[in-house]
Amino acid sequence: MNRSRLAMSDRLPISAAVTSLRTRGALVTVCHPVASLESGGLERQLAQAAALLPRDRFRHVIVTRDAGNPGESPVPLPDGVRLVRLAGSGPDPHWASALAEVIRAHGSQVLHIRGFSMLLDAVFAAESAGPVTLAFSFHGFEEYPPRWSAFRRAMLRAAARNCAARWAVSRAAADSAAAELRMDPAEFSVLPNGVDTAHFVPAEDRQSIRAPLGLPPDLPILLTVGNLKPVKGHDVLLKALAIARARGGEFRAVFVGRDYLDGALQRLAHELRLDDFVSFVGAHDDTRIWHQAADIFVLPSRWEGMSNALLEAMACGVACVATDVGGNREAIDDGVTGRLVRPGCADSLACALAELLSESHVRKQLGAAARAFVCAHHSIENTFRLLADRYLCLAGQRTSGEPL
Repeated sequence: MNRSRLAMSDRLPISAAVTSLRTRGALVTVCHPVASLESGGLERQLAQAAALLPRDRFRHVIVTRDAGNPGESPVPLPDGVRLVRLAGSGPDPHWASALAEVIRAHGSQVLHIRGFSMLLDAVFAAESAGPVTLAFSFHGFEEYPPRWSAFRRAMLRAAARNCAARWAVSRAAADSAAAELRMDPAEFSVLPNGVDTAHFVPAEDRQSIRAPLGLPPDLPILLTVGNLKPVKGHDVLLKALAIARARGGEFRAVFVGRDYLDGALQRLAHELRLDDFVSFVGAHDDTRIWHQAADIFVLPSRWEGMSNALLEAMACGVACVATDVGGNREAIDDGVTGRLVRPGCADSLACALAELLSESHVRKQLGAAARAFVCAHHSIENTFRLLADRYLCLAGQRTSGEPL
């Protein structure tokens, strides 16, 4: 079987695909190997997919590398989703063998691999598991640019080409993944992230939301959401905040996300004399209340595929400032749905923040346009309809006993 990317002409309408499976009495079991279920955009999207895809058509098995407590998940999972913890790190042939046993035990028809960290082990597992169709989706780099040896790049490229479908969360992400793998960008399609626009809505009274969060009612609130990692560029944001303060800016900045830098950002904030103006509040499963409390959302990343946090802020009608990288420029039309600034440039970011801090009517205009854009182009219903379509088509390709 040719396992190259599904062409548009190969994709059945979801209604036709569901009818075809119904006549065969088949449930589609999708196995999702992930490094962990820590609270992040990818993990929340996976949990939402398991909850929103029709349960009479799909079963989900999530396999993680982290040990944890068997069956317990740090993110809420719907009933009926099987969570299997296989402690280990990768690439690891023993872990791949254990994953193959899970695939066989649950009769998985589709193996959905998210990101490069799981790709090699998952493909090795599929080789020994028997007939299962592989899908690879690319969401972003853990570090950018990735530091791959020529051998590892060749292995990842071969593994990616062993997948029947390959997609990324933005055109920029697809192009970047293809460039790093030395592949043709046409070998990746795009399936954008989606947002629950009925959940992420503008606040009716922003000030009343702030009191339970310990935020001042009368100062502009700047928010950034994302795990504290170098690729997220939080160090640049802190330097921009110091510049804004030196120029007389008044604000409170809130950093939401798990700390992977052992307090380095908190120490930098102290060195920049920002202790009274910046709060680090850790990770939160549901960030809606933080978005609704904010006046400005900031995404200072050095690279992004398509940030869920950015789309959620836009859905909440918050004025957004993001670096001009990756999928950010596909979400933000500079000056219309938000502001784009040069990546890694604290002064450029400080200037954009100063403008929005001083112009409340501009914030309101940008926020309204941002929500309209997300509702039109990034609804979670459309994203998961397309995802269901792909799973059904992939399951329909499966032929018993056919080798990978």
